[in-house]
Amino acid sequence: MKKVMCLVVAVFSVFVYGFAFAGSTNPTVTVVNPPSNPVQVTGDVGIKGTPNVNVTNASIPVTGSVGITGIPNVNVGNVVSVTGDIKVSDPATGAVQYGCSDTCADGTNICTCKLPQVPIGKRLVIETISTNCIFADGQRINPRIRTSVNGSKNSFNIPQTFGYKDVDLTDNYFSLVNVRIYADNDENRPDFQVGRNVAVGEGFFSIAVSGYLVDIP
Repeated sequence: MKKVMCLVVAVFSVFVYGFAFAGSTNPTVTVVNPPSNPVQVTGDVGIKGTPNVNVTNASIPVTGSVGITGIPNVNVGNVVSVTGDIKVSDPATGAVQYGCSDTCADGTNICTCKLPQVPIGKRLVIETISTNCIFADGQRINPRIRTSVNGSKNSFNIPQTFGYKDVDLTDNYFSLVNVRIYADNDENRPDFQVGRNVAVGEGFFSIAVSGYLVDIP
């Protein structure tokens, strides 16, 4: 009789355990491995959300192209070896210098000289401007460079420094400024314009710009 009861209890226990396990369709499994025995993963692993990933490998070999979407924060604290070409845009490879000069006739308040046209498919990035303006004694001038970007033309005033008064009593003004001004290829060529408050006497003005050309997509 005791043997029969023990057999019944054992069968009942197996039945209850099997029923409990079968009733759990999504069991939670936690695997804890020491660093010396990491979990090996084969195949594709899907990641949802935006996790923080820290890579501590001694080196990461990269072959082919790597696409990055958005502006992620990337911290590299180890050696990264890259196989393939690395293209870095160097402004010096497209460096240019342009200039123009002219006289301002007696009776003219606003005088203009045109810089060379920007090549087709390019955009001029002006980094440095140097000017020289010579006008009659006491005349106040307002030099400015005018450029067009995406069809919109604007003027940029160029501050002047008084240099000296010449023997013929003309005033000499100079400027050398660092800027970031853009100019496109369109019907509005970049130009240098000088306005003065009194249209008396002849004046002289010149400009030189230094920068580089970039491709427009």
